[in-house]
Amino acid sequence: MSETPIGDLKLRHDGVLEGVLIGRDGVPRTGELVGLRRQGQPHASATTDKLGRFYVAGLPGGVYEFVCDGYRGVFRIWPDDAAPPSARPRLLIMSETSVTRGQQEWGPWLGKPTVFSASAIAGAAVAPIVVINERRTSS
Repeated sequence: MSETPIGDLKLRHDGVLEGVLIGRDGVPRTGELVGLRRQGQPHASATTDKLGRFYVAGLPGGVYEFVCDGYRGVFRIWPDDAAPPSARPRLLIMSETSVTRGQQEWGPWLGKPTVFSASAIAGAAVAPIVVINERRTSS
């Protein structure tokens, strides 16, 4: 079993962590709660603004799990002056769900590439059989 990869994030010079939450469609998620857990316990949370941005102040350095709608990621938080060069200045989270207004969602299982591909292949395999049988019964 593979371990969850840990990314590196650095706090701003004023000690604030920045992030952005968007949906699969690229649209910022407004009013969403982003939770941070440390050592399995809730540690902090933030709510996204109208542009999907969130800010968390007062985080000591360490490893945190970020959790929000359809997302889970583990990151090591660094103070600005101690962060490695590979540490990102902000976190971009892409939520697994999108806001749908007045439309039917396909369902979470169909959005998975394996299920969609298998459905497409099965449909392509069945279509010629239907056409062949149609021609045979017409004679």
